[in-house]
Amino acid sequence: MSTADPPDDAPHVRRDGAGRLYAQADELPDLPAVLAHAHLLADLHVTSTAEDAGVAGRARGWTLGFTCQGHAFAIRTDYHAGVTVYSAADPGCPEPLFRGVVAHFDGMGPAVATWVPPPPLTGRRLLLLFLAALAVAAPLVVFLVLFRKP
Repeated sequence: MSTADPPDDAPHVRRDGAGRLYAQADELPDLPAVLAHAHLLADLHVTSTAEDAGVAGRARGWTLGFTCQGHAFAIRTDYHAGVTVYSAADPGCPEPLFRGVVAHFDGMGPAVATWVPPPPLTGRRLLLLFLAALAVAAPLVVFLVLFRKP
């Protein structure tokens, strides 16, 4: 392996049919944490941010658009799919620059847990659960009693 080859755990960088670079990696933390980390990269200017609505106060995902050394980049994290997609809109973007941007953000570490605990089992929910079980069990018992073999 030469020094130009990426490490084995680095995201695989590909080019699409139009020559644009992209890579997929594990999901990143929430957008405010990534924005704080983004400003550590020299010559990075944020151009756009967007969050997708989710449940229980947790976004489903987010998108970050920025420029670095005159090239436009985008990062899209989808917590539902558990993936982050890095892309460079400019087909003329140098691959080493793109790899550097990906390595900068991919080195942030694991994302926060995406599992949302179920709501607590309160008295009302317990009653509804019992009634649903009774609604299934009662007709089954009646059917078995009426159609049993003598």
